[in-house]
Amino acid sequence: MSLNQEQIKIIADCPLGDLLSHFPAKFRDFTESNETWRDDFCSLLGALLGSPAAYHLQSPDGIDNLADKLFAIIRKIREGELSLKFSQVRPLVDAVVANSPDTEIWYVVMNFIEVSNSSLPPSSIIPTGAGTPVSVSSNWLADTEGREIVERVLFAEIKRHVHRGVPGFFEKHFDSTQWTNKQKKMLKSILESHDGAKWKDFPIDPWEKQVWDWLVKLETALTGAKYKLHTNRTAHEFKTRKGQMDMFFRQPQPTSKKFEFKDILVVGEHKRAFDTGEFKSCLLQLTRYVRSIFCDLPMRRFVHAFTIRATTMELWIFDRSGAYSSGEFDIHDEPEKFARALVAYATMDDEAMGLDTSIELRDKNHYITVEGANGEDKRVQLESLLVKQCAIVCRGTTCFKSTGGVVKFSWRSTKRQPSEVNLLMKARERGVEGVATLVGHTEKMSIADLRAGLEFSMKTQHPFRPTPDGPDGHGGSQKSDTSRSSMKRKSSHSSESSPKRRSLQDNTLSPTKRMSARLQSAILEADDDETGQEANVEPATNMMELFTGPGTKLWGASYEMKSKSKMSLYERDPNEPYENRVLSCLVISPAGRVISDFKTIRELLEPLRDAIRAHQSLYTKGRILHRDISSNNIIITDPSEPGDFNGMLIDLDLAKERDSDPSGARSQTGTMQFMAIEVLRNVDHSYRHDLESFFYVLIWLCARCAWDIEKPFRGTGEVKPAWSRLRDWEIRSFEYIADKKEDSVSFGGMERIMREFPKKLAVVKPLCRRIRKILFPHDTEGRIMISTPSGNSERLYNSIILAFDEAISQL
Repeated sequence: MSLNQEQIKIIADCPLGDLLSHFPAKFRDFTESNETWRDDFCSLLGALLGSPAAYHLQSPDGIDNLADKLFAIIRKIREGELSLKFSQVRPLVDAVVANSPDTEIWYVVMNFIEVSNSSLPPSSIIPTGAGTPVSVSSNWLADTEGREIVERVLFAEIKRHVHRGVPGFFEKHFDSTQWTNKQKKMLKSILESHDGAKWKDFPIDPWEKQVWDWLVKLETALTGAKYKLHTNRTAHEFKTRKGQMDMFFRQPQPTSKKFEFKDILVVGEHKRAFDTGEFKSCLLQLTRYVRSIFCDLPMRRFVHAFTIRATTMELWIFDRSGAYSSGEFDIHDEPEKFARALVAYATMDDEAMGLDTSIELRDKNHYITVEGANGEDKRVQLESLLVKQCAIVCRGTTCFKSTGGVVKFSWRSTKRQPSEVNLLMKARERGVEGVATLVGHTEKMSIADLRAGLEFSMKTQHPFRPTPDGPDGHGGSQKSDTSRSSMKRKSSHSSESSPKRRSLQDNTLSPTKRMSARLQSAILEADDDETGQEANVEPATNMMELFTGPGTKLWGASYEMKSKSKMSLYERDPNEPYENRVLSCLVISPAGRVISDFKTIRELLEPLRDAIRAHQSLYTKGRILHRDISSNNIIITDPSEPGDFNGMLIDLDLAKERDSDPSGARSQTGTMQFMAIEVLRNVDHSYRHDLESFFYVLIWLCARCAWDIEKPFRGTGEVKPAWSRLRDWEIRSFEYIADKKEDSVSFGGMERIMREFPKKLAVVKPLCRRIRKILFPHDTEGRIMISTPSGNSERLYNSIILAFDEAISQL
């Protein structure tokens, strides 16, 4: 491993200075016989956390920054979870004692982190660094989840995708020079309430009600505006209880008496005081509301939001690549920014508001125009919503039923090549059977288009400090990131803000030369509290019925995955500080239902078996590995001829050609409950891992989906288990889930899980036992084998397909 140019630049921009100045003297007598050597070494690692470089340099596995890794290592050493050898720490100690250059020290730190990782069990698959490791997405979260879990998972989802004080923000979204005369008149009218020094009648003690009353009075200047500012006093005022929103702009004619998140246009959060320690919690409150908006209106392109803390305001945009802001500014000192925001929020058109404008509404029907197989324009009608994805930083996969097929929208990474369209074409050319056929496609826009004119860089990325619950964001309670000192700021925190001012933001490790005693103590003592003839195209806001109604399914429990090769799957370009995604639309055939809609045992087993046959054809004939097997990527079809496929595979967004290089995407999405054990541990993805995922789909459908009220599997008096062991497959850390799955596939573990099946599905248990034995044989010492066997893949495929055939024949 050697440092690349980007890493060298980061180190040069963030020098260690005298951060480690007292350690050479301290370590001159550093010996293994000294009982405190581990504590002394932890102090050194803690000091390194005081450098901004630790937050900008990627760890050797490519999934976290160095700070995340160092924080976790310190905790594990102190809790005795890491068996640290003296020989492992000596190179770094020697480099510090020798006053080595910063580049050498960081190089040794990276090597130390790499050798500190636990070794993985041997596998017959040669490691390539092309594995599919995971980070968190909030898609699996249910509305009933507690706030602590929701915010912990949301933070893990967005923490590396937050930019503040982005130059060009106001010029991009609030350019009053382009406004109509009516808007300019509103702006002038509002500014008349500012006396040159402060806003008239703004409450001295800005309690929520007083500020709200002031805003209502100020809003009279917006008479005739399209949208109005609203508030709600209790969570009960929303159709679904997802928290109490302080203030928001909404559609003028809501679809019901209660508020619905699909009607919310702009989200606002108010705090009485400016507390540096509340930035993270305030952002997470916004994020919870924004996630609910994306969930209720999945075709939304981006969402506006804002916070007002005392007199400090910050404007936000959330899109599928994360969140970015204007930076903080004081509303008294910069009244025009505040006034422009209010006028813009009240008068924006659909495109500026982030609403979808690509779907046409004509005669109460919805249409999308795509390019057909021969290059012709093809107009496709969208019918009912099949699946959607409830997360922010993700592909935002949304599928609609259409006549004879399915229309799928997703924000795919532009780094991911070849695209799903190309893979579907190759699959057809190579004679693959059982995989959906491409009917048409189109690309609408990219995140880069939506962010054009903005200047993102490493400097705008907000460096949250690492949390003690680990890099994945699961497992521990949210802890305060900084002390709770109130600091009222009156000067602007815009793109021109000074570096010194930026360092005052909470939740960062300020780039000072030494850490505070409080911070160092928090780091060293952190614990883990696991506890479309011409159509009259209507505005996109008339599409609401597309996203509601019975039968709507969530797009699995998705998790964002970060590339984890030796350093990074591609050299990170400082000019590309965010993941660029493109909104693509694919029309595929045939039409079908997701397999979780099965109504009979035969309708469960036959489609699942045929999806495995399709996977075999895709892998052997098409030389393509799917890599995202889930209950939402298998559809039940209605075959027209005997012997045709009863089930098919869809969604090749994450697929790759065998033996190809890594896609280059910074992130990818998989489905946590169905991920193979070794995939969770970042072993290179193989065909066997997908077969393991098929097995988990079968178990999940029997133990969880079969209990749905509309399904006929509940016996008289049978009650769905109040708690499921499969809960351990979707929450907490990835290593924890991998361990739990390994326990689950033991004989006893599988028997305990199968007790959760409705009695009518007892006939499926022998099949589950047989597949378990095929996938997880024991070695000579009785240990479960979870790796991919050497030899021809056909043996494993055929054994599993035969097991399904025999089980089906007995129905």
